[in-house]
Amino acid sequence: MKLYKYVIPKRIDVVRRQMIRFTPPGFLSDPFECRIAYNLTTSTSGGHGNEVHKVFDPDEYIRLWRRMASAEWGILCLTKRPDNLVMWGHYANAHRGFLLEFDSENPFFNNRYVMHLDWTWMEEMPLEYRGFGNLRDVQYTQLRCSTCNPDEVPTISFFVKSTDWQYEEEVRMIMPLNYADYTNKEGFLHLFRFPPEALTGLILGAGADQKLIQGLSRLVKKDRLSHVILRKARLSLNDFGMTFDEL
Repeated sequence: MKLYKYVIPKRIDVVRRQMIRFTPPGFLSDPFECRIAYNLTTSTSGGHGNEVHKVFDPDEYIRLWRRMASAEWGILCLTKRPDNLVMWGHYANAHRGFLLEFDSENPFFNNRYVMHLDWTWMEEMPLEYRGFGNLRDVQYTQLRCSTCNPDEVPTISFFVKSTDWQYEEEVRMIMPLNYADYTNKEGFLHLFRFPPEALTGLILGAGADQKLIQGLSRLVKKDRLSHVILRKARLSLNDFGMTFDEL
């Protein structure tokens, strides 16, 4: 299956360097990223057979989990749709950017062994959750995922979003930020190197300028990227669709 990443024109450096950003959840555009709903009330037996209820502050746990998640994990956000007009507008500089087309069967996206830092005990342990080190579809729902266990690592919160976002048909992959091949000195940009074979195509936006067209054309002529198919979007004359013409 092919998966796509909408990018702005200056992200030509992704193609040039074969390195792509995994973004901490706190830096993404959805304010509900990793905001799991907590219902944390526990009961213990008090004196004379009375029950004592201890109520945990859910805001404290939300902040703790989001802070830990953003410090430890990065998200690669891809989509199944190369022809979404809204995404071309929002993420590709109003159709002036381009799409990265990836092969989801490439080993880069599969069978990655990663270590998980337990957020309660701060110990490393093998991670086997689907979507961590491999691909997983985002689920769209009206209800936020929730837990009543303060010791649970709420990994599902990486993959649940509001139905307002379902037009994106998003597929995600999570990686530990300490696995990054490059991190800037400010500590918020984390790049992971992908094999050239994982990139199978580039699709220029309908409004891409000649500088971007020529720049990508030169890159796909290099030996390591000679397999990459370069195409350009063309808007339909009759409806709100588009076609992709090979260059």
